[in-house]
Amino acid sequence: MNKLLFLIDFLMKEADYKYDENLINAIKENNEEELHNYFRYLMNIRSPYTISEEYLNIEDEYLQERLKNKTIININDIKSINNN
Repeated sequence: MNKLLFLIDFLMKEADYKYDENLINAIKENNEEELHNYFRYLMNIRSPYTISEEYLNIEDEYLQERLKNKTIININDIKSINNN
């Protein structure tokens, strides 16, 4: 969670955004999915200019951790639907 908070804080400060009530509540409640959505939002609206190596390393570590926790479905795991 610390990596995610670092990433959000970095992007908020970079763009000079203010923390809104929803973001503050998500932090207080440790709502990781809500915080991840904020992170995605901030990345989607960020202009493509240079960013620090520290940020990139932490972002990579965070995204790799999320990837490890995802379940990847193999085509053989999907059951066919009859009568279609």
